[in-house]
Amino acid sequence: MKKVLSVCLVVALAVSFFAIPLTVTAEAPIRVFLNGEEIQFDVPPQIINNRTMVPMRAIFEAFGYEVEWHYYTQVIYAWKSDTETITLTIGLPVIFVNGEPANLDVAPQIVNDRTLVPVRAISEGLNADVYWDGDARVVTIRTMLDIFMPEFDIMEFGGLNWLVLDEQDGRTLLLSERVLDIAAFHDAESNAGAFWSQSQLRAYLNGEFYLQFSAADRARIAQTNLVNTANPWRAGASNPPDTTDKIFLLSVEEVVEYFGDSEQLEHPRYNANRISDMYNVGRMGMDSAQRIRPWWLRTPADGSGSAIVVNFDGTILVQNGMPVEQYAGVRPAMWVYNAN
Repeated sequence: MKKVLSVCLVVALAVSFFAIPLTVTAEAPIRVFLNGEEIQFDVPPQIINNRTMVPMRAIFEAFGYEVEWHYYTQVIYAWKSDTETITLTIGLPVIFVNGEPANLDVAPQIVNDRTLVPVRAISEGLNADVYWDGDARVVTIRTMLDIFMPEFDIMEFGGLNWLVLDEQDGRTLLLSERVLDIAAFHDAESNAGAFWSQSQLRAYLNGEFYLQFSAADRARIAQTNLVNTANPWRAGASNPPDTTDKIFLLSVEEVVEYFGDSEQLEHPRYNANRISDMYNVGRMGMDSAQRIRPWWLRTPADGSGSAIVVNFDGTILVQNGMPVEQYAGVRPAMWVYNAN
């Protein structure tokens, strides 16, 4: 009798266990959007070695590329024209964009009879920006078809028009609306001229240019303690000296902060020497005669006689910049105390 009761008890427990509803939370599928349109894949994208991998044919065709798969050589070849090509090889962590090689974190690979390629490397190779939302598991790709223009208030100060970039603690950060002057960053042969602290342009802005303002306006220009950093794309470069200025140039970090951040400064594209994104047009500098000018930033480029500039087309020449003795546009910046 006890044996029968024991068996019944086990059966009852087993039945009650399996009757309990189990809640299993599956991860949401990864979705990929190109310029707002979702790309449809016959095989879901997946994360391999912390990189999002997608079926090759769908991603290339979404960008308007033809694609060929060579079975015997394991080579993927995609093209839009004779000068717009991408080549990858299964198992090889290298991508060739228009014939130029760049390393990949994850090599293309075959999974369940589908060839998967890293979506970020492909998209950036095709001159697009890529954003990953880990919470929503969404990849957003934007091409140069998207153009974002920053919207700034305009403030008149000292007889000039200024863009209002920021307001903090009763002060307003201003940047000249136009390129006000064309000048060398520093005309000395010394490499030290690449640093803002020793540049002749700094001396001019805080001397002759500053004194052009009236006494009342000069009283409103705040003395600003500037943190000056090395080129973020130059690993191991030493930070230049910090400075205290009335008038200054923006740093590359400040330009990205106020004109728009596509994350290229923090995450450079493969083989990139500049930042080129949907904010290019908004960064372009123009003088009073409506001529487009490159304009200086105070961040050094390579530490050996060049500084970073915003180029004619609004791209930011981060890697090599412009030699300090050459002439580029000047767009002064300053913090001013708000009027009572």
